[in-house]
Amino acid sequence: MTTTPTLPEAITVEPFGYRQVDYDAVVQIYNRCAPLYPSVAADWQRWDRNRIPEHLFRRFVACRTADDKIVGYGFYMHRSWAFHPRKFYFGIYVDPDLQGLGIGRTMYTYAMDALAPHRPISLESSTYADKPRARRFLEDRGFAVKMRDHCSRLELADFDPDLWADTVHRVDQSGIVVKNLTQLRRDDPEHLRKLYEMIFEIVQDLPSHDPITPTPYDIWLKRFADDPNRIDEAFLVALDGDHYVGVTMLERSRATDKTLFTDLTGVCRTYRRRGIATALKVHALAFAKANFRTAEGDIPFVVTENEVNNPMFQINVKLGFEKMPDELSYIKTLQSADDTEVDEREE
Repeated sequence: MTTTPTLPEAITVEPFGYRQVDYDAVVQIYNRCAPLYPSVAADWQRWDRNRIPEHLFRRFVACRTADDKIVGYGFYMHRSWAFHPRKFYFGIYVDPDLQGLGIGRTMYTYAMDALAPHRPISLESSTYADKPRARRFLEDRGFAVKMRDHCSRLELADFDPDLWADTVHRVDQSGIVVKNLTQLRRDDPEHLRKLYEMIFEIVQDLPSHDPITPTPYDIWLKRFADDPNRIDEAFLVALDGDHYVGVTMLERSRATDKTLFTDLTGVCRTYRRRGIATALKVHALAFAKANFRTAEGDIPFVVTENEVNNPMFQINVKLGFEKMPDELSYIKTLQSADDTEVDEREE
């Protein structure tokens, strides 16, 4: 008979302190647990400054009682991207050297107790296909995979933009003009509002099991204006006359110079299947290959994610992206929609 290992030291779970030392500690744990998408404390602090104030968001930590060392980090929140007042998302990250000792279980209990007064009807979380411990943690608690995103990586050094010259030329000949963010600032005083409206139109069609909720314009504007990871010359927009019809966003990370990240590539519905998304990505990737190097002088990788049914994944494969372990979105339904309606009427 096997027994579950237990932590030989006392652990307490408590709200996050929001001091610089607290941010530094939890980001270090997060980066060890999720090395594909490393971050820096300043990014988390920027996010905390620019949250939607009406939506619940709480960070918490697990500390070793003997010396108050942070050994685990977690959060629970409203799903701001698909808001419902009783649907929540959470994440738990434990120091990899201390996983399997019960810290995650204790943190999960803390989060569930904190959410109980909000009467959640569903809970969501995510992990990666190559994280068997994390997958088992969620599945043992009744979570099931709801969505699967293909993660893929491009060896940018091997990317040859000339292979796509015909596609780029065809898009150019159709009257579509590609401009970067610096050019848009110069040419169009309404570029921010147009960007916001185009991006929301595009994300409405992204695969989702709940309707997408628009970020309020004032919050979006703060996040956009205050984003040090954006690469303005590789933030590209396709224009048909004055209309913004497509976008690709290539970003850096202050945590690593070895990888660049594609945040969003998309085209408005009536302009799809014309090669615009491919042309945008080719322009961005060509710029990155020519202009970015690591401290060692190497050309970085580019990483992106696409839901399995999103045609963008096939575009990325054709461009040379290679598949990595999928990101798995898990959901646990606590109450049916019918039960929810009954409960609310009873109140």
